[in-house]
Amino acid sequence: MTLKDETDALLYLNSAAQRLYGLSLVDAVGRKDADLLGEAGAAIAAEYDRRVLASGEAVEYDAEIAFPNGKKLSVHVTKNLVTDIFGRRRVVTNLHDLSEVRSAQAALAESTLRYKSVVDGVNNGVVLQDKEGIVLAVNPSAERILQRTGQDLLGQHVDLLEFAFDQQDNSLSGDASPVLKALRDAVPSTGLQICVKPERGQHRWLWFSSIPLMRDGEQQPYAVLSSFEDITELRNVQNQFSALANRDALTGLPNRFRMMDLGTTAVSAAQRQGRALGLLFIDLDHFKDINDTYGHFAGDAFLRAVTQRLKGALRDSDTIARLGGDEFIVLLEACNSRQNAEDVANRLLQELHQPFVVEDTAVYAGASIGIALYPEAGTNFDELLKAADTAMYSAKSGGRMTYRFFEEQMREAAAKRLWMDNNMREALQENQFILHYQPKARIDTGEITGAEALIRWMHPTRGLIPPGDFIAFAEESGFIVPLGAWVLQEACRQIRAWVDMGLTIPVAVNLSVRQLKSDGVVAVIQDAIAQAGIEPTLLEVELTESALIEDEDKALRVMQSIRGLGLRVYLDDFGTGHSSLSRLAKFPIDVLKVDGSFVSRLDSDVKSLALTKSIVLIGKTLGMKLMAEGVETQAQLTRLSEMGCEFIQGYLISKPVPPPQFVEVFTRNRDAKEVSA
Repeated sequence: MTLKDETDALLYLNSAAQRLYGLSLVDAVGRKDADLLGEAGAAIAAEYDRRVLASGEAVEYDAEIAFPNGKKLSVHVTKNLVTDIFGRRRVVTNLHDLSEVRSAQAALAESTLRYKSVVDGVNNGVVLQDKEGIVLAVNPSAERILQRTGQDLLGQHVDLLEFAFDQQDNSLSGDASPVLKALRDAVPSTGLQICVKPERGQHRWLWFSSIPLMRDGEQQPYAVLSSFEDITELRNVQNQFSALANRDALTGLPNRFRMMDLGTTAVSAAQRQGRALGLLFIDLDHFKDINDTYGHFAGDAFLRAVTQRLKGALRDSDTIARLGGDEFIVLLEACNSRQNAEDVANRLLQELHQPFVVEDTAVYAGASIGIALYPEAGTNFDELLKAADTAMYSAKSGGRMTYRFFEEQMREAAAKRLWMDNNMREALQENQFILHYQPKARIDTGEITGAEALIRWMHPTRGLIPPGDFIAFAEESGFIVPLGAWVLQEACRQIRAWVDMGLTIPVAVNLSVRQLKSDGVVAVIQDAIAQAGIEPTLLEVELTESALIEDEDKALRVMQSIRGLGLRVYLDDFGTGHSSLSRLAKFPIDVLKVDGSFVSRLDSDVKSLALTKSIVLIGKTLGMKLMAEGVETQAQLTRLSEMGCEFIQGYLISKPVPPPQFVEVFTRNRDAKEVSA
């Protein structure tokens, strides 16, 4: 008997098949029919395999097989389709030696004793019974497998499957016996998995077949030949694989597959009993940083420690599983209320808030938790899992180390993120992104001195999508890195095009937090400059203060490298976040930009006016140039000029426009200055 997967790879051979093929189980696993039967034999086997896989029904045929050891046999082949515990389809092949069976049939007509000498040599268990069920022959293998002696069986009317049960634990004795069916209906029963449970002795699993024997010209069998193979060991191995397949190897927790089964069962029970249950989706914060800093061995130890903390915070009725990586889920079957789920989430966060020791260093993990309640968030386990995952994403976006309950609008946000993820990548490949350019000008002369490149998305069906609708997602997903590289290349290409037109226009490009943290950002800038063939001084970069906070040392190294290329560095949005004078003094910043939120309130808010004056004074004290953005009125311009601000940007000069319109604005400004001069 052999067991193969859908790719024709051998998964198991019983002892008889190992002898036929001259291979051990270890050497045989993974081989294909072409290795064992030759091309001709493999082609025949493959055709019948396809029929079994396509129809799901058993097939039988006779064949001449030349085995690798040189032995040639005429065999009756039976192929059956089975499904393992994971839903994977397998083809089971049984070979019955026709020469032995035919010899047995011939011998039966002459002498039962002669037939017995044949079946004694068959490796499988073989029992021959006449149409009344009287045992005519039994081989030693059958005695061993059935745990009964030939003396107890020969000449007796025997229900061979008196103590046998199918895989659903239905009895196969009496009228349900496949042996009786073979005699009564002349229909063979092949490839059955049955469990024999004798009154004494061990339970055994058998691969069982019963074949009716008929003489030429007769319609009813005169005897039945039952053959069977002991597959108890194979079943035990499968059960061991099942246990391993349902457990996470690192933590010992149930894995995703096992939790899907447990969760589906729990939801069905909750539905029948009319009660609620909860599902928590836990994502550890900053686990990647631990892995990157201390290595994967320490990361694995950390995950095991986290597992023990989480298990210790749960109740006996709660079930925790590891989905993979740094993701865990907790099934709350005793969840009577929203408050109940909230209490569990708080306990878990409290446990994770305590430091872990990694290589003698205290490490703080934290987590983001999404909570989905049945039946509000979903009516099956898969829906609940998706809802909890969506809520977890909301918790992570909301600042981490917190939890969120699933709400319906989150589903819409998740659908939007999925749309963004699919469409943004396609947009980059299909050149749907474009750059608009907003002029920068001197306050004292009104001369346009450069531009800021601002990205837009021209979607083929949704039209122009503003950056506010997609930049945040690009930053969160990491897509901002390839998108930012494209912006650098396109801005440098446009600078080159303007140089070729005789226009010298410096262009500033925004660098995001992700870009600044990514390896090779300086090389990307160098590449863009080199490919366009422009002077480095024509490219400028703008950074927000938040980009400098996460890893100040790396940000400082990157900024120094950028300055070393000859680029000017702008600090945008200063004063709107966690502003720090020490940070201003530490980093090589050329131009400090006053945020538009201050500029818009210069005439209406005394505090905004005072803050803007302070920012201008600080910048000047540190030797920086000052630029105000979002300038829309002449009154704002006058105020900024009085403070000593040198440059402005905003609708008072021009909104962001495509390159052709920018050239019109730039040349009109230049020509006006030349005339006035």
